[in-house]
Amino acid sequence: MSSWYEYSLRALLPDGRWYEIARCKSRESAYQILRALAKSDPTHFVIVHCTLAGKDGREKAVYCFPGSEQQILSERQARLAGKRL
Repeated sequence: MSSWYEYSLRALLPDGRWYEIARCKSRESAYQILRALAKSDPTHFVIVHCTLAGKDGREKAVYCFPGSEQQILSERQARLAGKRL
């Protein structure tokens, strides 16, 4: 059984899928990892806040880098369609 975590740091893969890089107990921890990775990896990152609602989990993007959530989602759609923006 996996222990619960509040934040997930994810990277957008070239094919449009998300890859979870880290599970963190705080937003600041996730942000520090993102800053370190962003120096050497020019990909898109998202910090996701994860909460439990009964037996179900809920996820909401709380920080996107670089750009806005909408820009990253547009890039993801383009990658899923086989096109790069």
